[in-house]
Amino acid sequence: MKKLSTYLLLTGLLFSGAGNIYAQANYALATHGNIQMHAGASIGFHTNLINNQSFDTNLGLVGFYSTDETLSIEGTHIPRFHNFEVDTKYNLELYTSVDVLNDMSFINGLIITPRDEVNIALNYLSNSMFAGESDLTYIDGYASVIGIENFTFPIGDDDRLRPLIIPENTSFFKAAYFFEDPNSPDYFNDNFDTDQLVNTLTNVSTLEFWDLNGAEETSVTLTWDDVSDLHGLTPILKKLRVVGWNKNTLKWDNLGNTGFTGGFSNGSISSIPFTPNDYEVITLGSDLRGVLSPDVITDNINYVISPNEDGVNDYLVFDNIEVFYNNQLTIYNRWGSLVYKAIDYKNSWDGTSDHSLTISQTKKLPTGTYFYVLYLNDKSKTRKGWVYITR
Repeated sequence: MKKLSTYLLLTGLLFSGAGNIYAQANYALATHGNIQMHAGASIGFHTNLINNQSFDTNLGLVGFYSTDETLSIEGTHIPRFHNFEVDTKYNLELYTSVDVLNDMSFINGLIITPRDEVNIALNYLSNSMFAGESDLTYIDGYASVIGIENFTFPIGDDDRLRPLIIPENTSFFKAAYFFEDPNSPDYFNDNFDTDQLVNTLTNVSTLEFWDLNGAEETSVTLTWDDVSDLHGLTPILKKLRVVGWNKNTLKWDNLGNTGFTGGFSNGSISSIPFTPNDYEVITLGSDLRGVLSPDVITDNINYVISPNEDGVNDYLVFDNIEVFYNNQLTIYNRWGSLVYKAIDYKNSWDGTSDHSLTISQTKKLPTGTYFYVLYLNDKSKTRKGWVYITR
């Protein structure tokens, strides 16, 4: 907490629509009387705010602006702003909660709340909205919401916006995102052992988690980006799960996958309904029971393809190949010359040579028998056979 020894004192002011107030002082502006803003009024803080009296019956705009220093809001009373904007190059720190009634604009800088004081948050009240969130402008800490449909928490960490979405609700929820290992979190008294899983889970992320608080049941949508390392959790996105650390069992529970969007570099996943207060934190996991067994791809099977673009047998297709995302396929002609090679093969070979050592590189191979070797994730596990091309 900053020790502010010099401040400008405001007592008992009412701002009408006729005037704009620009507060600027060496260290802080402190309130010791009720302040009220009418429609059309605006106040711009180019300094810190210490709010020690009612500043919660407002219309108009309150903005915080700075290009050369970090600003802060603190005090004994929670300020409530109708319209609120933040343009602070070196961030705005909250040491007391702030309520938003109508519109909020992220222009520049982060809004930072103490991660070890969950009661301090930027609170979005009914009918409020926000705009301008990005990897450079988000809430670094806790945000809360009450009674807003399909609300997206503009939260993040480590210079990354990582939203969490809840559907329409009439209750109160609070959330923050943590880019850290749940096995050794910095802001919680307990560790969340990613080896303690219910039997319907296989993996849990060791890179990130969210803290979601709320007494009412809800579903949740979590997001990921390329830093989330989805490949490390699952080779198949449909096997991805939302998971939660159960406060009673001290295990990670499977909170389901009711739908997902995107690919491995970015996307989102939705959970089944659950009560957030039953869980200390939530994150991404997977259910790969039986999936990674090489037995899901039949051993030494032979294939026939007819690549004539009629939609039938145009490609060499291995069922369940998507399970083994770092597989390797090689195909040889009957003289043992390599005609095709692919890493992470995706059922796309149509009988065309692509190897520089073959005479007919990039040309369609003639009718005949070819031989394949398919290496799975563990190269000690292979599948071999022949494929016949007919034209």
